[in-house]
Amino acid sequence: MFRRNPCADLPTDTEKILSIKRYDVVCMTACKLSEVRRVGGLCRKLGKKFITADAHGFFAIAWLDLLDHCYMSEEAKGEKFVKKIGSISYAPYEEAATFDWTQMLVDQETKKANQSVGPAFYAIQAVHAAYDKWHVFLSDGDDEKIAEITQELSATHKCDSSVFNTELIKLVGSQGPYQLSITCSIFGGMIADNILRALTGREKPLVNCLVFDGRSDGVGYVLKVGKVTETETE
Repeated sequence: MFRRNPCADLPTDTEKILSIKRYDVVCMTACKLSEVRRVGGLCRKLGKKFITADAHGFFAIAWLDLLDHCYMSEEAKGEKFVKKIGSISYAPYEEAATFDWTQMLVDQETKKANQSVGPAFYAIQAVHAAYDKWHVFLSDGDDEKIAEITQELSATHKCDSSVFNTELIKLVGSQGPYQLSITCSIFGGMIADNILRALTGREKPLVNCLVFDGRSDGVGYVLKVGKVTETETE
């Protein structure tokens, strides 16, 4: 990076707490879950907005914890634009990452069913948990590890083990160490856009988990995970 742009300021700091204090938004990529949870908790403690994102071949996922975030947006109504003021109270990353997955299908405010969860979400969670535990990406021949990690996730998140697709877990795991430029371009653009929204308060940011499955037509969907409250007025 420095060779490509000698004018870039690329400071290093082994004491992460000192680095975090310098920034308004912290974004982590390609880190183990245990490290993401540690830094996510530290950001909460220091009052810093936090985003973590990872891409694995055709698949990607991101989590946002923007604390108590306020924003302004505009919506076209006929020939006029109506300004809206909104606020979002995000769930801490640690809470979202350990949330009861059966409750993702229910809006935590209205208690009504409001979203569906694609199989890629569960597969990515299994791959990340296995990498955090064994430092390996699951693939063919790892059936015992897959069975063990899905049982652990089922118990932690109070969900049925049938939500996990073994073949899809192997597919995501086999792509784990690799990044496709097209996936990174699309998904990275989404994350960059939300970092700008977090910094400027312009337009509503994602709430609070983004999953990307690029196997066919690049399907992406947003999940509200954990206790999140939203208000919006004109």
